[in-house]
Amino acid sequence: RYRHVPTFLRDTIRRFATNIAEMKKLAGRDFEDSLQCALPCFEALFPNKQHQKIVLDLLFDLGWWHGLAKLRLHTDSTLASLEHATVELGRSIRRLELISQEYATCELPKEKRARIQRQQKRDSVAVGAARRATAHPTQIAKKEQDQPRRFDRKSYKRHALGDYARAIRYWGTIDSYSTQIVSTVRFVR
Repeated sequence: RYRHVPTFLRDTIRRFATNIAEMKKLAGRDFEDSLQCALPCFEALFPNKQHQKIVLDLLFDLGWWHGLAKLRLHTDSTLASLEHATVELGRSIRRLELISQEYATCELPKEKRARIQRQQKRDSVAVGAARRATAHPTQIAKKEQDQPRRFDRKSYKRHALGDYARAIRYWGTIDSYSTQIVSTVRFVR
């Protein structure tokens, strides 16, 4: 569905890949573009209307939160809105966790290939052979079963969302400071 989304201007919304789940080396703009175009792509995707509403509400809350979080100039009212949006986003994530148990989800093909490569590397080290001639991971991936994946809201990434408004109050917006100054300093003995 993302593939059918038209581009917008020259650099605003770029053309999506054929399979958005298989995209590699994503830039920040790719994540932002996929979030901005998510609502029409997910519309009428779920057969259960209640589940559809929960997913679309979550996507809206993510877009709202993202829009507030990336502002370059914050006031007390925008930070209060960001805190409110964070609370709503947390509620939407908890609702998604409840319905996600009803759907059987599995790992993506690229995650499966990476898992098999890790297993092969671990096995070759355990055997003691540094380099062992084995079948290509994509050939093994076709034979092996997909691992089930469950939605986990208890990751640090989601936990840190609650601290975002407080961090902006304390340090300012992300564009107001840079690590470039430190990286260009040369130390002389």
